[in-house]
Amino acid sequence: MTAAFDLDGTISAYPQICGFLAHGIRRNGGKVVVLTGAVRGVGPGHDRAFRMNQLHEVNWNVGVDFDELVIAVGDDVSDVAREKAKWMKENSAEIFIDDTALFLMEAKKTNPGMLVLGVVPPQ
Repeated sequence: MTAAFDLDGTISAYPQICGFLAHGIRRNGGKVVVLTGAVRGVGPGHDRAFRMNQLHEVNWNVGVDFDELVIAVGDDVSDVAREKAKWMKENSAEIFIDDTALFLMEAKKTNPGMLVLGVVPPQ
């Protein structure tokens, strides 16, 4: 079983709760992927070192809390949504947790059998 967790607004908003879920998935033989997105040319979101630093800031470590970091890059937000959904389909992800409705809807449309969970970040 592969579970994909978004970073911004999901892991960053609830690192301990997401960590609890991730550890349970990994402990039972599943794979946890941090699947984050970035719009090409906008901010540092496409930079792997930047994203790894974000994860370290919330005490998420590769090999302990997650197995892989994937950055879906697109020309706009809709393109990022399609890239995330495409990655999940190609890698048979069965669970997706994200805080962006567009990403959740695209994931469900592309992967109808997937469990898609929406996060509402704290205000």
